[in-house]
Amino acid sequence: MIDPAISALFHNLDALTGRGLWLADENVEPMKLPNLTLDLVSNRYDLVTSFNALNQKNEQVTAALHDFDLEKIEQGAYDYVLLRAPKSKILQHYLVHVAQMALKPAGKIIVTGNNDEGIKSLIKNLEKWCAGHAEGELLGKGLRYAAITVGDAAEFETPKRAAEYSVIHTLETENGIQFTSKPGVYGFDKIDSGSAFLIETLIKTKAPIKGNVVDLGAGYGYLSVMLKAHFEFDSIIATDNNITAITCCEQNFAQNGVEGEVLIDDCGSTILDRSAHVVISNPPFHQGFSTSTELTEKFVNRAKALLKFKGVAYFVVNRFIGIEEWIEKAGLKSECLAQNGQFKVLAMRI
Repeated sequence: MIDPAISALFHNLDALTGRGLWLADENVEPMKLPNLTLDLVSNRYDLVTSFNALNQKNEQVTAALHDFDLEKIEQGAYDYVLLRAPKSKILQHYLVHVAQMALKPAGKIIVTGNNDEGIKSLIKNLEKWCAGHAEGELLGKGLRYAAITVGDAAEFETPKRAAEYSVIHTLETENGIQFTSKPGVYGFDKIDSGSAFLIETLIKTKAPIKGNVVDLGAGYGYLSVMLKAHFEFDSIIATDNNITAITCCEQNFAQNGVEGEVLIDDCGSTILDRSAHVVISNPPFHQGFSTSTELTEKFVNRAKALLKFKGVAYFVVNRFIGIEEWIEKAGLKSECLAQNGQFKVLAMRI
C-alpha cells in the first residue's frame, strides 16, 4: 500500500505545471505517474529501477540514482519540487536546500506529511527559509499538504542543519578498526549494537565462516570488515540498496584491506542463487516512519535463495521481531545462538 503522504503530493495536479523534481528518500514507493514532466532523484536502487520500469513509456519522466548531489541536479531549472517530509532532520534540511537551488524564481515546493511527524513546523520553516508563502490543506487524519511559493532567492536562508549532510564521520571499534560513514546511511553516526552483538556471537561460538560469504544489507560495511578481521574465508560480497551506503562501504573495504566485491542492488538480486556458503545480515525493519515486517521477510527469503546446500545464514534482529515465523514459512531450520535484552542471533539452514 502506497503511503497516503506520497499520493497526497499529487493532490492538486494544477500545481504541477512545467518541469518538476522529486527528491525521493526511503519513504517513497514506486508508482506509475500521471502525465507530468518530472525528474526523480533518489539514493535507493530499488526505487530508481522500479520507477523507470513503471514509467518507461513516458519519455517526460526520468529517474537518477545518486546521493542528492547538487552537482548532478540542474540548478534554477525546475518549476516545482516534490518532497514527502523525511524522517531525518539532517536530510530534511539538506533536501530543502537542494530544492532552493533547483527552483526557478517563484517556483513551488510541494510538501506533505503527518502532524505527528512535524509537518506543521516544516511548513512554517519553509516559509521562513524560502522567503515565501504557503497554501495548505488538511487532507484528513492529520495528513497535511502545502504548496510553498518561494520568494526572492537573495532572501533565502539555508536550513541550519543542511551542511551536516556532507560531513564525513569516522567511527572506531575498541580494537582500533575504523569506519567511514555519513548521513544518508542508516545508523551513520554509530556502530550498530545489533551488528556488534552478531560479530561477538560468531566469534564466541566459533561459527564456521568459510567459502563464499554474502553480506545482505551491508550498510557502510561493518559486518564484512569485522568478519575479515576475525575469520578466514575465500570471498565476500557486500550488497546494499542505498548508493550512499555503498560508497562508504567501498571506502571501508579499501582502508581496512578487505578484498571483496561491493554491489548496489536490491537485497542481493544480482547475485547468483546457490552461490553462498554463508550469508550474514542485520536486516532492516524500518522504512521511513513505518515499521516494515515485509523487509525482514524479504531478507529471509533471499538468504535461502543464495545459500548453497548445507550453507548457513546468520541474522541478528530485535527480540520483538517474530522472524521465526518467516524462517519456518521459507522452509528453513533455525537455531537461536544468543540473545540479550535487545537482540537475538539466529543461524538458519536449508
